Amino acid sequence: MRICIPRYLYFRVSETTGNSSADVVTIINHVTAHEADTEYINKNISAVNKFTDLKDKAHWAFYEILETSNAHKIVSSKNGKTWVK
Repeated sequence: MRICIPRYLYFRVSETTGNSSADVVTIINHVTAHEADTEYINKNISAVNKFTDLKDKAHWAFYEILETSNAHKIVSSKNGKTWVK
C-alpha cells in the first residue's frame, strides 16, 4: 500500500517489516500541516523532550520527532508559525 499526502510525499507502508516511528510521525505532521520550528528547537534543545536513541540532528526525522513529542502552542503570523511554550 502507498500513502500519498500533500507536497508530493510518498510513504511505502510495509505489511511485512512495518514502518518506523519516524515514518509515522512524519506522516502525522504533514497530514496536520505541522512543520517543526527548527530555530526554537535549536535554541531550547536542553528544555525539549529528547530520546536516548535520537541524538544526531542529522537524522532525517530529528525535528519531525521533536515537533510531535513536545507539547506546545503555535502562533501563526505573516512570517510563519512559531512555538510558544
